Amino acid sequence: MNISEWSIKRPTPVILFFLIITLLGIFSFTKLGIDENPNVDFPIIIANIVQPGASPKELEADVTKKVEDSLIGIAGLEHITSTVTDGSSLTAIEFTVGYPTQTALNDVRDAISKIRQSLPQDINDPSITHPNFSGEPFIVYSIESSSKSVEQLSYLIDNTISREILTVPGVGQVTRAGGLDREIRVELNPERMRALGVTADQISAQIKSLNINVPGGQGEAGSQEQTIRTIGSALTVDQLRSLQISLPTGQNARLDTLGKISDATADVRQIARLDGKPVVSFAVTRAQGASLISTEEGVRKKVSELEKRLPSDIKINLIRTTAKYTHDSYIASRDALFLGAGLAVLVIFVFLRNWQSTIIGALAIP
Repeated sequence: MNISEWSIKRPTPVILFFLIITLLGIFSFTKLGIDENPNVDFPIIIANIVQPGASPKELEADVTKKVEDSLIGIAGLEHITSTVTDGSSLTAIEFTVGYPTQTALNDVRDAISKIRQSLPQDINDPSITHPNFSGEPFIVYSIESSSKSVEQLSYLIDNTISREILTVPGVGQVTRAGGLDREIRVELNPERMRALGVTADQISAQIKSLNINVPGGQGEAGSQEQTIRTIGSALTVDQLRSLQISLPTGQNARLDTLGKISDATADVRQIARLDGKPVVSFAVTRAQGASLISTEEGVRKKVSELEKRLPSDIKINLIRTTAKYTHDSYIASRDALFLGAGLAVLVIFVFLRNWQSTIIGALAIP
């Protein structure tokens, strides 16, 4: 007895089986995300090490070569590509297809941590990340105000809007374009420094050493135990101006007597324009594997909530979104599927002229 004969003689379990499969399929279909491209995960790790002020030649010898040598023995390694620019050494580590990404990330971190002591001491903490291949930002907004400055709008995006949008499920990153970054500038007076016999490196080292917060242990206050911290950082620009700098003569001098300290902005290195006019904008990138449509809907809802809470003169304008094209493509594909199934049923009926055979063919299509 073959499967077909058994199914015909005992239709009840077969019908129940297909009903269960149908219900599971409908439930699973409702949980599927809508996206333009399939979710892919390439086993590539990016190691970025920054050494401010270092030349490419110095970085290549002191950082890049040591990093590459430490990575050669990692299992599953396929290619290593390094790019060295002023103050930055970026190494892309590519593993064989199918190699677990998390394992690759941990292996690279362990390899670089072992050589950390042999690297220059003035480098920033190495950044070891797995790049997001979910594509470019899918939605972009601009922000404008009739009363706030560009600096205030930039601060608003960095400290309020970005944090709110990052709480939306599926959002991976919020980046600002245009605007200005706050920067505390210390412009030293060469003549004053020469007269006191102090160098810029000595002043910089003292500012770094004094402008830190360190743990101070535990203390008891009555019946409670509290953590003690030694706070050395300047909370305001005025406190930074009054910072005492030790001189080679053994005396001290206030920092503001050695130069000018100002609360300013960093040099403009990027600009965003809309219709030929400078604007401050922000773009949203989704997380790996997140549904484009549901994430876009969540971002739109969060932006609408923000507009209600922000001052009335602040306007958030939608510049572009790729979700509409993806959603329209999904609707077109769904309609084509239903149309194709309907035409197939119609052709079966035209050729067979039998409703029973047509129904059987129609039920087989899903």
